[in-house]
Amino acid sequence: MRGKTFQTWLVIITTLAVVAVVSVIVTDQVLKKEENQIPCLDNPTVGNPSAKVHLILFEDVSCYNCQVFIRSIFPAIKEKYIDTGKAKITFIPLAFLKGSNVPSNAELCVYNISPDHYYSFAQKLHSSEDQDIDSAATLLQYASEVGNIDLLQLRQCIKQNFFYDALANNLECGKETMGRKFGTPTLYVNGVNVKYLTIEAISKEIERNL
Repeated sequence: MRGKTFQTWLVIITTLAVVAVVSVIVTDQVLKKEENQIPCLDNPTVGNPSAKVHLILFEDVSCYNCQVFIRSIFPAIKEKYIDTGKAKITFIPLAFLKGSNVPSNAELCVYNISPDHYYSFAQKLHSSEDQDIDSAATLLQYASEVGNIDLLQLRQCIKQNFFYDALANNLECGKETMGRKFGTPTLYVNGVNVKYLTIEAISKEIERNL
């Protein structure tokens, strides 16, 4: 009798262990699936291309909270995880707020003209207190201050609204990805939405994936 009881408990414990392992595997696959389902990853990406952790940030250059996040919170994340090769980040400009189209287009222009200087240019945009960041003259001045950006190419790219279609696609992608919770800034870490955009919460989610 005791032998049968022991065998029964052994079967139960083994089954629970298998279920736990399967749950971990399925969860991992779901997270990866969620990341792969974000269909607009062909956007400015900074960091080690082979990094295990992939951050995806939906932002709007005219969004005040985006400016605060990129100026005050993201630099610490960049220093600890991006600059060390542990993570990479894709910035997805949405341009749905008033005055966002021209500077967001310029962001994509700079990334395609001189990708190594994209982040410095984006930082300048998000740190700007100028009221005319939708002015080509202002954007060209910022690019000049950053340096090593072909201003002639940038001027033409801005004039032709070259990436307006891409921005429209990004907006649809953002709506599809976020659904009713659409808004900026929104951050995903390996496909998981980080609810509270604090250094501690973001670091915790990154560390969980390392």
